[in-house]
Formats: sequence, C-alpha cells, structure tokens
Amino acid sequence: MTHKRTLLCAAAAVVATALPLQNALAACANAFASGAVWHFHVIQAGANGAAAVRCVGTFGAGGNFTGPCTNFESGQSGSRAVNVSGKLTLKAAWDFTGSVTIPGDAKVLVKFGHINGGAGSAIGTQYTGASLEVLQINLIRK
Repeated sequence: MTHKRTLLCAAAAVVATALPLQNALAACANAFASGAVWHFHVIQAGANGAAAVRCVGTFGAGGNFTGPCTNFESGQSGSRAVNVSGKLTLKAAWDFTGSVTIPGDAKVLVKFGHINGGAGSAIGTQYTGASLEVLQINLIRK
C-alpha cells in the first residue's frame, strides 16, 4: 500500500510540474512568432572601433524580422539610422541562432543565443574582410 501511495504521489508531482513546463515550452515556441516585437541592444567592439546600436525588430513568419536601428559609433558626432532584416531560429531549451543583414555592411551571425521569457542575450560576429568584430546582443520583448 505504501508503495502504491508513493507511486501515486510521484505521478501527481510529474503532472503538476508538466503543465507549467508545457506552458513554458509553448511560450518559447512563440517567442519569435509573427507579430512579436523585440528590442535589440547591441554593443560592438573590434579593430575598427566600437558602436552601440538599438533596434526594434518585428517578427514575421518563420522567425524572420525587420526593423529600424539607430547606430552610435565611436569617433562620430551623431547617430546613423538604418533598417535591418534577419532571421532568428529557436533551438531546444530556449537557445537560438540566426543572422542579421545590414544594408551596406557585412552580415552579423548570431551565435549562442538564449532567451528566458521576455529577455535574452547572444554573441554576434561580423567579419568585415579585414577583421572580426564581436557583438554583445541583448533582447527585451516589448
């Protein structure tokens, strides 16, 4: 009897934890769903200088996004506005990878990304032909 009671308690515990887990997995699957809006804050450093970038990406189908960015570069007196596009792909356990296309600039590869609900971060790399630029990318869901 004690063995059956222990099994029933264990089964109830599994069911109780599975429901929040299912909800969390569904939220993860929808993180980059069509219509989702994320703020991207990027710090870039490399041989060519440093920059701080702020973007607002609106997602469409399949993890594709577009959005306006404001770029502040070291040694420049003002900011530069540009519209970017890209794709982020969710992997298991809220991890993601992807790329960002910047008109007139080299593509940024997004690596080792991870989100947790409404916030996340990733490492970005951008090979300019002369050097490798490294980016710290932070994401906040709107």
